[in-house]
Amino acid sequence: MRGDELAIVAIEEEQQTNVNSESDQQEENVETNIDDSNVSGSENIFKSSSSRSQSSLAHDGLDHWRHISEKLKEHENSVDHINNMNKWNELRIRLRKEETIDKDLQHQITKEKERVSEQLYKDDNGNFLACVEMIAEFDLRIYILFAGSTKRWNVLLKHVPSLTVKSLSNTRWESRIKSVTAIRYQAIELRSALSELRDASDTEPKDKSDAKNLFDALGRFEFLVGMIIWHDILFAVNKVSKMLQSSTMCIDSALKQIKGITEYFEKYRDDGFSSSLTIAKGIATEMGIDPVFPMKRHAKRKRQFGESDCQEEILEAEKAFRVKYFFVLVDMAVTSLKDRFKELMVFKDIFGFLLSSGTLKSLSDNELEECCTKFAETFSLDGSSDVEVYDLISELKIMRFTLPNGVMSAMEIFGHVREVDCYPNISIAYRILFTVPVTVASAERSFSKLKLLKNYLRSTMTQERLNGLATLCIEKKLLDEIDIDPIISDFASRNVRRHF
Repeated sequence: MRGDELAIVAIEEEQQTNVNSESDQQEENVETNIDDSNVSGSENIFKSSSSRSQSSLAHDGLDHWRHISEKLKEHENSVDHINNMNKWNELRIRLRKEETIDKDLQHQITKEKERVSEQLYKDDNGNFLACVEMIAEFDLRIYILFAGSTKRWNVLLKHVPSLTVKSLSNTRWESRIKSVTAIRYQAIELRSALSELRDASDTEPKDKSDAKNLFDALGRFEFLVGMIIWHDILFAVNKVSKMLQSSTMCIDSALKQIKGITEYFEKYRDDGFSSSLTIAKGIATEMGIDPVFPMKRHAKRKRQFGESDCQEEILEAEKAFRVKYFFVLVDMAVTSLKDRFKELMVFKDIFGFLLSSGTLKSLSDNELEECCTKFAETFSLDGSSDVEVYDLISELKIMRFTLPNGVMSAMEIFGHVREVDCYPNISIAYRILFTVPVTVASAERSFSKLKLLKNYLRSTMTQERLNGLATLCIEKKLLDEIDIDPIISDFASRNVRRHF
């Protein structure tokens, strides 16, 4: 067989096993170029790394295609092949019956979920489950209860004319703050709607029970305090999140936003609880609720004459809520911010000297050389760098004295560099800085557009057309600024010339 010929071997295999007495047929098409003159020097195929294999096909492999039928018959009757077929048939049966190796692990997960569910709403169940309990109060129960029928929804609208309760979306962070805001500023109105639903004679027993439970939950003072704290945290995070999703966001702005919200949470940890407590007491007074935390029973001891323990127990309950709930939520928020954006600090070490004119002017010559050397080493491969390090140092030393007075951002410095057009290495450095993605928001928007464009009605769309439509949708702002009249005129003139 010559080297330019294509050898196609169809292998049909049928073997009876002792597991389920089923016949399995396997077809394998093997396509390859084979040169008889070089077969002896080529690597054997079907070769096994196991030295205890009884089949020569599985042990030594195959390098003579002319004798493949003999080797296949030998392999079909080998112990290795029969054992492997038995294992595959057993696995296939277990897959059908859902009795794979993951069954025990899944059983353990189910037991753990049941254990956690049993521990919820119990005293001294830990900080984590305490947070889960409070967050669970803001879930979809209120929305599901009122949205389940138009009659119940009309009851809600009668008491809550402005902000209606919202459903929770797993993909939109903003839905969380909107869900909490409706309860935060309309707790009194929502409680009135729940009261009417609970007392209505034509309400289903299950809906009455749900309305009563939610009515009681909104009437707990610890719930009101937790709702205000949760709203303050979500509101701050949502504002920064929307800023970070901007298409013009760069690293220096992102670092400022992260630093700002981290400082806000650190200050909120010191002062936020007292302010939240004051607001919650005002809401509780309007509801007619006693603005105190529930007190746990303790072992009685003999009191001295004139000693009162009421205020002591109130302060102890308030302190317990502050330590076990407030501090936990704020600390979790700060820790999450630091963990999520710690990679930005790595980029700050690389690009920090380029982020503002103040930083650039404050560096000494030695510090500037160290920063430029680190930048060039980061963006180099096999001895080739994107910038000439010594030219970059010289350009920055000169540019520091030519920048206008006042603090300039990285984008403003880049605009100045493009305007003077005499600092090529600095221009490359800033272009690298601005192409580093801060968040994945732009990529997520692109996938969202693709999902809208590539639907089942456009299943035959070519890749070129899909790329064009996606570019038009993603860059809609640029598209709106384009004057299409010259394009239409050019297209029409070409079409006319084609007929002549």
